[in-house]
Amino acid sequence: MFPFLYDLRYQTINVHNLLHLPQAIRELGPLWTHSCFHFQDKNGYILKMIHGTQNVSSQIVTAVSFVQNLPQIVNSLDESNSAAFKFYQSLVGSLQGS
Repeated sequence: MFPFLYDLRYQTINVHNLLHLPQAIRELGPLWTHSCFHFQDKNGYILKMIHGTQNVSSQIVTAVSFVQNLPQIVNSLDESNSAAFKFYQSLVGSLQGS
């Protein structure tokens, strides 16, 4: 009845989702048993990876790829004589000190 009571432009995906809410509750249990805080925390982490308004999706993919591959990259560094390894150590040291 929503489009008849209100203008069609107000019928968003949220209104549509309300149609599925009773079935979801029957299948998954009451809403108070679920939390999205874990995902909200990850949204903040991803937001910190974005620097600017251009090509946001590419920025996220690049940053996530870098974070996922960082352990492998660090393991491949020559510890004895590597400016890159020393730089990594300085970064880790500054993070641990904060």
